[in-house]
Parts: sequence; C-alpha cells; structure tokens
Amino acid sequence: MANKKKLLLGLGILVFVAWGVHSVMSDAARVEQQKRATQVEALKQRRAEKAGAELSATKTGTAEPGGRRSHKRKTTAEEAAPEANRVEPVPSVRGSGGGEQATAPQAPEPKAVLKGPIVCDRFELSANLGGDSLQLSLDTDLPDATDLMVSVDRTYVQQEDGQTYSREYFSEKTTVGKWRDARKVTVDDAQWAQEVDRLRSLFASTGDPITLQSVSDTIDVRFVVPVNQAEPAFGDMNANLHGKMVKEAGLRIVEVEKRIRRPLGQSRSLDSDWVSPDDLQVGSSYRLPVRGPDAPKSGLAQGTPLMPTFDCGGDLSLIEQVVYLPEGSTVTVRGRRFHGGTLWYQVQSVSTQAAGQGSGWVNSMAFHGRALEKVR
Repeated sequence: MANKKKLLLGLGILVFVAWGVHSVMSDAARVEQQKRATQVEALKQRRAEKAGAELSATKTGTAEPGGRRSHKRKTTAEEAAPEANRVEPVPSVRGSGGGEQATAPQAPEPKAVLKGPIVCDRFELSANLGGDSLQLSLDTDLPDATDLMVSVDRTYVQQEDGQTYSREYFSEKTTVGKWRDARKVTVDDAQWAQEVDRLRSLFASTGDPITLQSVSDTIDVRFVVPVNQAEPAFGDMNANLHGKMVKEAGLRIVEVEKRIRRPLGQSRSLDSDWVSPDDLQVGSSYRLPVRGPDAPKSGLAQGTPLMPTFDCGGDLSLIEQVVYLPEGSTVTVRGRRFHGGTLWYQVQSVSTQAAGQGSGWVNSMAFHGRALEKVR
C-alpha cells in the first residue's frame, strides 16, 4: 500500500511538472506567434507602402526603369494650378480577401526645382497673319516655367515732339510653356484707333493736345524673356542665363521681334482734330464731346453754360438767362476776350436740341477737362 501511494504521488508530480512545462511552452509559443504576427503585419505595411509609392510614381510619371525614382518636372498645367488645388493620388493595395484596401495618403512629392545654368540657344517666333487673326507660337530650348512677356502693337509719331510711341493690340505676362503651341491674337484696327483717339482726347482736355504726324504700316510682335525671373535658377538679373540668344550687353534678356505689314487704312477715329480749350480760334467751329455712360460726373452735368455776357456786373437777373449747351452741340467762335483773369469766347451755338440754340459767351474754364473736336 505504501508503495502504491508513492507511485501515485510520483505520477501526480510527473503530471504536474509536465503540465507546468506545457504551460510554459504554450506561453512561449503564444509570445512567438504574436511576435511573428507583428512582423508579418509590419511586412505587409512595408509592402503596402512600397505598392503605394510605385502607384504614385506611375501616376505622376516619375517612375524610371530598374525601379529607380526621380523627381521629373511637373507639367505646365500642374504648375499653373494653385498648390491647394492639387490632388495627390491615394494608393491602394490588394488585401487578403481580394478587395482593395485604402492606405494612408503619401506625402506629396516636392516640386521639381530648376538647376542653373539655364541655356538658351534657340528662341524662334512663328507669326502668321490671316485677316484679323494673328497666329503666334514659340520654339525654344528654355524651360516651360520661364517668365515671358508677349506684346503686339503699332507705333505712331507724335508731331509735337517728333517721338515715336506705341499702342498695344495685345499684351500678356506669361510663361514659355503656354506659347509652345500656336495661339491666336485678334488684331482689331478699329479698336486700336479708338484707343489712340481716346488718348488724344484726354491730352487735349488737359490743355496739351497731340497730333499724329504718321502711323506705322506694320504691327510689331515681341517675345521677351525679362530679368527677375520667378525661378531662382536664373539667378539675380539672369546671371545664370547663357546661350547664343542671350543679350550680353546691358540687361541679360532674350528677345525676338517680327514686323508684319498691315496698313491701318482710313480711320474716322484718327481723323479727329482735338484741340485745347485754351486755343479755340475765331471763325472755327468745335463740337462739344459726348461722354459715355461710364464717364465721371462733373459740376457741368447740365451742360456747358452759355452766358448772355462775360461781365454780369453783379446783376443776378442775368443768371436766369443762362442757357446750358447739351453734349454734341457745335459752337462757332465769333470772338475772344480776357476778363477777370480768364479767357472768354463769344460763340454761336447749333444743337439738335432747341435749348442748345443761341449765342452768348462761354468761359474757357467751362471747357476744361472736356476735349473739343474741331469741325472741318
């Protein structure tokens, strides 16, 4: 009996030890299993990140043969879009269940940065005029992001000083990339003539009229790469810009200009003979300007006051006889006289409105700021 008890006790101890060893081994196995599971999840995450990076590289066009990555230049459209409006691709990988699992968005790739020096050996302007449509394009080895000034204008010579001035049909501050493909510019001669006429009218209203001595028979197209480029790679004042097309003397710019023959022809606007309010001549007729709806209102909104005499002499009753000449009226100067430190004109007025008919005196100050057109 004693031996049987010892045997049962030994078996119990053996079972306890075996259970303890099993428990320890089970705990170790669970720890190892968890460790492996963690490693597997980490591996999956790295693979997912790699797959996402490859997908992003494919969509942005930065993937290179052999699995290398490089930051190639973004397209012009991407450059033009504000940073806040750019949408980065969200990569996805295939999960264990076969479905697509979204991963965290990857950090956007840094914008490609130009590196100097910048070389310009080719800068060719193509210009073709058909009717009122001018087709322009640029062929150059400069980067797309290069700042560019484009202008289309016509020149004229001013008689008063003999200097040449220009007035634009079109101008734009842009980039090289936007002009690689042909673009059309409208050449509106009538609008150009109206702009010049408006300028002449403005000068005349201030007492400093200008006369056109001649108008060019050509239009000038200019493409210029200016200094102070937005891209730092160009350097200060284009110090890093080099090449056959770069001007070395003076400002370091690239410039090309073409002249295209296009006579302006007869223009009613340019035939206007604007004169200074202080230089109306006896015997000549002048038309009062008609202001547009957007013209600023003045104290003479009622019209130009036609007084019965240049010297009221304190007689307030004469104020009641004042006639206001409407816009578009024509006045013929019959006499001139200085009184009270100002010039007065004796005029005969003709108007389509009955209220604008009559004769009297107009103070030259009433014409200031309002250009007068001489009637031929």
